[in-house]
Amino acid sequence: MRLLLILLSLTLARSMPNYDPDRLPYQASWGPYTVRVENAGRGDDASQRLRILDRARTTRIEVDDRQIMGVESVSLTGRGSDELRVTAFTGGAHCCSTDYFFSRREGLRTLLVFTGGNDGINAIRDLDGDGRPEILAGNDALAYTGDLSYAASPHLPLVLAWNGRRFVDRTAHFPRLVEARAREYRNALSKSAGKPGEDARDERRYGAAGYYACMLLLAKGPESARWIRPHLSRDDRSWFQRYQAEARAALAATPGKFRTAQRRVYRPSD
Repeated sequence: MRLLLILLSLTLARSMPNYDPDRLPYQASWGPYTVRVENAGRGDDASQRLRILDRARTTRIEVDDRQIMGVESVSLTGRGSDELRVTAFTGGAHCCSTDYFFSRREGLRTLLVFTGGNDGINAIRDLDGDGRPEILAGNDALAYTGDLSYAASPHLPLVLAWNGRRFVDRTAHFPRLVEARAREYRNALSKSAGKPGEDARDERRYGAAGYYACMLLLAKGPESARWIRPHLSRDDRSWFQRYQAEARAALAATPGKFRTAQRRVYRPSD
């Protein structure tokens, strides 16, 4: 019973009160630090500011954005909820979200800044059973590529994993996630093949773009292109020829979406 009470007290000590961006100021304890969120500015300049303060009430890290949408303790190490996740949003129809992960182990430091843009983080889950969770996110690298509208742009899975020093892209290590998304795009292309009209054309290009991009993640781009071409019209095939190079270039820029940046103040333009 005593052990149970100790574990319960530790769990409660690690937990943070629920965060509501519409009810500020917000304050919570995070180990030896205090996390505080408050409104900053007025009118068109209105924004929100998160600060991590030490015991001396000195601001060690600050995050400024239009809205601080989420604050929660998470576990990225498998050893308890020792990390802090902060989700910020610039406002707008689709863009832009940024997630910050801070650690208090071995001193306060930034583990990851993930620029989700039109997408964000969907889950934090241990996919391979090694005791350390992966970060499952969406990848909007192909938004508007190939003259596609936002609605017709494919969104890809992205898996970030800790390699002992930093977070890296490990999406290809989890092919089932990619293959499941690829099937959705392939089905969209199959159902729209040969149909007349702009809507059917947009659906074909959406399906072709998404299926090809997913297969690129699995190093099967040429193989998927051979399957795609017979399902396209002459105009579609001309478009797809151009799209392939654009898609490869866009996906090559994916590593720029996540980084470790040891700064005291973070803003959307950073």
